[in-house]
Amino acid sequence: MALRLSYSSISTYEKCPFQYFLQYVEKLEAPRSPALSFGSSLHGALERFHSGTDKLSPGLDDLLRFMDEAWEGEGYADAEEEAAYRQRGREILTRYYESNCAKPAIPVALEQRFLLPMEGWELSGVMDRVDRYPDGSYEIIDYKTNKKLPPLSRLQEDMQLPIYQMAAVQVLGIKPVKLTFHYLVPDQRYTTRAHPQEELERLKARLQEVAEHIKRGEFEPRPNNLCRWCDVRLHCPLEQQGALRIPALVDSYADLLHRRVLLEERIGCARSELLDLAGSAGEGSLHSTKHRLRITECDGNIELELADAVGARLDPADEG
Repeated sequence: MALRLSYSSISTYEKCPFQYFLQYVEKLEAPRSPALSFGSSLHGALERFHSGTDKLSPGLDDLLRFMDEAWEGEGYADAEEEAAYRQRGREILTRYYESNCAKPAIPVALEQRFLLPMEGWELSGVMDRVDRYPDGSYEIIDYKTNKKLPPLSRLQEDMQLPIYQMAAVQVLGIKPVKLTFHYLVPDQRYTTRAHPQEELERLKARLQEVAEHIKRGEFEPRPNNLCRWCDVRLHCPLEQQGALRIPALVDSYADLLHRRVLLEERIGCARSELLDLAGSAGEGSLHSTKHRLRITECDGNIELELADAVGARLDPADEG
């Protein structure tokens, strides 16, 4: 049987080959998450809304009903969390309806599956929606339920939309003009023009390289900044060796050092100001309701000795 890959599985391999191995070779099932169930529910509602199978022009009430009927209740911690997600879904779809119901485009494909023959393997996927405009142009739309758009650099490097562009040409026989990620939560779009053929050829080479690595059984773990959120990290040898904790500890240590530098700068500024105030007032000590500072001189150096209000001297280490 030919190797079959998708955008998701290829992205997983590029992120961490061992995670790909656990999920797609060993078929290790991760617990269902609220985000996954929530996204599936919104996708199901929008597919039915745009299909026109219930009504020619479904309204907002229909769209919200479609969400309720497509709702997936797995993965939520409790009924309260599920109810909060459901209410958020109603708000998102209400905003979606208000900003999209009057658009002139007509969906020509919904949840369009494809299977593209590659060099010794197959590329599969599902396009959420393909729209045709009155001028005859086409737009591919993929729904996202992330809370916000990723950085522009990540969007520009992402291979999902160009893969869908190739699929539209080979499966539907159309050449899309626009490719869009529609982020439903903030109701924002990232749209790009269709990619030129030379870019698609580079993409094919990238996909082919991943497929060759997989066929050779190369599944070494690859530490990255998403390891702490990995659904299968407990099965990772690096986790068992403690190696995955190193990046977080390095970042924590660096942050503490940076904070120490800032604190030392603030302490120095406060010390200079206190000495100036004490000198101008001719005082040998300064005090608040909690602490008293005694100004002393030793070998020509002026020092601040910190004590509490009743005179107990504080350890110099406590001054930070």
